[in-house]
Amino acid sequence: MCIGSSCENECSNFFKALRNINSEEEKVDFMMSNPYEAISCLIQDIDKNEKGVIGYHNPYSSTFFPYFSSSYLGIDNAYYVELILSLDTTENQMLSSRYDSRMGVIVPIEDKKPVFRALNYEELIDVKKLYQEWWSKSRNKSLQTLRLDWSKGNSILDSSRFVWR
Repeated sequence: MCIGSSCENECSNFFKALRNINSEEEKVDFMMSNPYEAISCLIQDIDKNEKGVIGYHNPYSSTFFPYFSSSYLGIDNAYYVELILSLDTTENQMLSSRYDSRMGVIVPIEDKKPVFRALNYEELIDVKKLYQEWWSKSRNKSLQTLRLDWSKGNSILDSSRFVWR
């Protein structure tokens, strides 16, 4: 993780460039050009206090499923972290078929079952902490190792009270 004003500038430039890209495929290509910076900046901004529509079915499909119309947009950043981990850098091919079933929302688990509702802000902060803890342990691993772990089902949200749906 970056710390201090240099990181803020780096991430500010990252998000400014990302906002200027229109197509989802081009956004993914941009993030894949420097995946460590992308992951670091995306995680840093998971807890942004902005709401909107979130939920995807497939990042390369024109099909969009808005599951939650008033959710924190930082969930999209967590989604992109997962997307970076799910792609083979050479061709942006999905590494695992389990990714195809994702819909792009994080929901809480209550009574051992996913609850299909938008996260509240405190839960969003907890999700960010999970991603930060994972990144502080993982940022020195090769991208290939991170992807291999991810493709074997080692999810960032494993053993937490949240799940991707």
